[in-house]
Amino acid sequence: MARPNEDGPDLEGCTRNHCHARKRDGSGKACHLPAGWATDHATDDDGPGVGQCKLHGGRVRNARIAARTAKARIAAERFGGQLDIDPATALLQEVQRSAATVAYLQLRVQELEEDQIVWGVVEETVGADREVKRKATPNAWIVLYQQERRHLAQVSKAALDAGATATIVDVFRQVGTTYVTLVGRVVEQVIVGLELSAEDAARAATITQAAFQTELDNLTSGGAAA
Repeated sequence: MARPNEDGPDLEGCTRNHCHARKRDGSGKACHLPAGWATDHATDDDGPGVGQCKLHGGRVRNARIAARTAKARIAAERFGGQLDIDPATALLQEVQRSAATVAYLQLRVQELEEDQIVWGVVEETVGADREVKRKATPNAWIVLYQQERRHLAQVSKAALDAGATATIVDVFRQVGTTYVTLVGRVVEQVIVGLELSAEDAARAATITQAAFQTELDNLTSGGAAA
């Protein structure tokens, strides 16, 4: 049961699945019709309805936009969550998704008639006094196509940058590992020259090589001090 709202209608008996708009009968009570009743944001296969019902402005443009936003947020909460994935793989997958979206939008743009490219509906009011407004403006498909192309360029650059960085680090690690091995051999010769006992010699070699490996790891992971 929702709490009564001092600044709005009495929500006694309401749940999140109700309209919640104030009734017009002067009672101050909230509407108990299903959220989005008789609108395009009513309960459907994608989930429960959201927003105001048909009787309380649920079909006006602003209410429909707010309802679509609410439905998107609910879907994101339902299907979202954490996924264990490394950044490079995530970028590659985003490039692939964006490329597929660009290809689809390109097909839709190619289907447009010449007079649809810069002229079309910009606002439509549903109701008894239905009103349709048109003006010269880029078609919505073209706008989406341009936006997705920019997004594809951005994620592609990010993926290339990440790949280049990963390659540089990998090469540096290979060179560093070779250097650590070389230093280890030099240290062994120094130990022999110092005529240390077998136990001290083995211990010195282990400590020296471990120290160099730690420094290498710090450098390749960005953990070294500037």
